[in-house]
Amino acid sequence: MPKPSRRERRLGKAKPPRRPIIVAPPVARKSAEPAPRLVQSVPTREEYAYVYQDLKRIAFVAGTLLAALVVLKLFLPS
Repeated sequence: MPKPSRRERRLGKAKPPRRPIIVAPPVARKSAEPAPRLVQSVPTREEYAYVYQDLKRIAFVAGTLLAALVVLKLFLPS
């Protein structure tokens, strides 16, 4: 079946009626008080000590590799 032309589409069927838009009633706000905290704060230094140790280890390895590359660049002929 061929595609209808623009004229047929314009003059053909009328558009179906739109569904009504349902709007929720506005919610009454109590006040500008902050929400109560459900989770207590965690001491970061104690909780993430292993991450700090890992970062120090990674920095040491990266520094060692960089120093080795600089030393090899100075002593090996180009």
